[in-house]
Amino acid sequence: VSSLDKVRTRKRAIEHMITVAGSRAAGKPIKRLAVIHGETRAEANSLLDKAVETLQPEAHFLSYVTPVLGVHTGPGALGVIVEWE
Repeated sequence: VSSLDKVRTRKRAIEHMITVAGSRAAGKPIKRLAVIHGETRAEANSLLDKAVETLQPEAHFLSYVTPVLGVHTGPGALGVIVEWE
């Protein structure tokens, strides 16, 4: 696990994840989008809603982080995963 960027507040970090996900797709249609979380379901649902509204994927999902990631991130983790064409 490594950091991509350092963002000062959690709110800005969440917004930044959506921005980075969109920029990585480089204007290509997003097929699938997933938000993963470590015991922060309400916050993850909010992130998923914002990401779906902004990135307009064909399909979207919400899931827990895997145990392997959870060992490194702990509770409170959030992540955005995108697959584009």
